[in-house]
Amino acid sequence: MSQSVNWSAVARARTGTHSMWSAPVYERMSSELHRLGARDILDIGCGTGEGATVLASVDDRTVIGADVAVTMIEIAREQSPQREFHVASAEELPFETASFDAATSVNSVHFCSNVPRALREIHRILRPAGRFLIHSFGPRDACAHEVPFRAMLALVPVALRHEAEYVDPFRLSSPGVFDMLLADVGLEPEASIYIDVSVKLVDTEAYLSIFQHVALYPAVSRLVGADAVDDALVRVVEEFRTPAGGIELPCAARILVAKKS
Repeated sequence: MSQSVNWSAVARARTGTHSMWSAPVYERMSSELHRLGARDILDIGCGTGEGATVLASVDDRTVIGADVAVTMIEIAREQSPQREFHVASAEELPFETASFDAATSVNSVHFCSNVPRALREIHRILRPAGRFLIHSFGPRDACAHEVPFRAMLALVPVALRHEAEYVDPFRLSSPGVFDMLLADVGLEPEASIYIDVSVKLVDTEAYLSIFQHVALYPAVSRLVGADAVDDALVRVVEEFRTPAGGIELPCAARILVAKKS
C-alpha cells in the first residue's frame, strides 16, 4: 500500500498527539518567515493543518496546505474551512511555477519515495529567491525518535525494505545529505536552526499512542501483526525510562533554510 493510505489510516487518531514536537518547529519557522518577509506560503505535508494555522497567524500571510493523505486533508478542511488545502504529493504539486514566496515541510519530505523529484517540484513553485524551510530529525545521535522506527523496520524482511511504505524517514538525517540534495536542484542552503523537540510521556501507553499513529505502524502490522510491533516498541524504550516510570525521548530537530538560485 502507499504512504497516502497508511497516513490516512492513522489520521484521525493522530490529530493532536504530535503537536508536542511539531508546534515548536512551526513556531520557529514562522519567526524565520517573518524575518524573510514571506507572505505566500505552501506547507507541504501539512497533515491535519495545525501547522498551517500557526504559520498563518501572523503577518497577514496566505498559507496553503498540501498533503498526500486524503483523510488528513479532510480533517484539515473540517478544522480550518477558511483555508485552502489540496490532496497532493510533494512529487507532483498542482500549482503554477513561481507561485510562492516560501515553502515549508515538517516531518514530510523525508517520507517521499523520490526525494529529488519532490525537491525539483519545490524549486519550481518558488518565486526567484524564494525560501524552502525543511525540517528533519537529527543529528541522528541526538534523536531518540529513531530508535522506535528502527525497531519497527527490523521486523520488515530485507527483500521488502525498498518498498515505499517501509521508507526510513531518518535515512536523510546524516550530516550533509539534505544539503547536497537541495544544492543539486538549485536550492542553496543558507542557514541551519536546531531546536529541542524532546518528548516526555507519562507511561508506556502514552509512548505507544505516539508511534502507533505513524504510517510505518499499520504497514508493518499488516506483515507481522500489531502485537509483534507493540512488543518491539516496548522492548527498545526501556533505556529511556525515568525513575518515576515515565519515558523521556531526547531529540533535536534541524530546520534547514535554502534559497532558490
